[in-house]
Amino acid sequence: MFALRVLAFAVLLCCGNAAMSQGPIASREADVKRAIDMFYAAAIRRDWDAAADFLSADFRIFVDGLEIYDRPEYVALLKSDDMITLSLDVRDVDISVSADGQMAWARFRAFIDSESNGVRSRTKTAETLILQLIGGRWHFRHSHVSFSSEKLASQ
Repeated sequence: MFALRVLAFAVLLCCGNAAMSQGPIASREADVKRAIDMFYAAAIRRDWDAAADFLSADFRIFVDGLEIYDRPEYVALLKSDDMITLSLDVRDVDISVSADGQMAWARFRAFIDSESNGVRSRTKTAETLILQLIGGRWHFRHSHVSFSSEKLASQ
C-alpha cells in the first residue's frame, strides 16, 4: 500500500510539474508577442525612442543585400526615414521560449502599406527575431529581415 501511495505521489508530482511548466512558457510567449506588437505600434507612431527601448545594447539587424546595422545605426536610420505607415498586418507569428524562460525566438511575416517621399508602396517581409529577457522586459538582440517591395500608383 505504501508503494502505491509513493507511486501515486510521484505521478501527481510529475503531472503537476508538467502542467505548471506549460503556464509560465505560454505566458512568456504572450509577453514576447506583446513586445513585438508594442515595437510595431511605436514604429507606426514614428516614436523611434520608444521603439529603440525594445532593442538590446548589442542589437544587430541583418537585411537582405548584406546590410547589417547595430543598434545606434539602426535607430539613426529609422529616425532619418520619412516613411509613414498607412497599414501594417503581422501574420503567421510563431514564437518559442527557451526552457529557462530567458531567451525567445519568433518568426513572422509583415505586410506594410506605406508612403515615403510622396510615393506609396507595399512591402512584404519574412522576419526572424531572437529576444532576451533583460530586467524583466523582452529585448530584441538579433533580427533578420527579407523583403520585397512594390511601388503603387498614386491615388
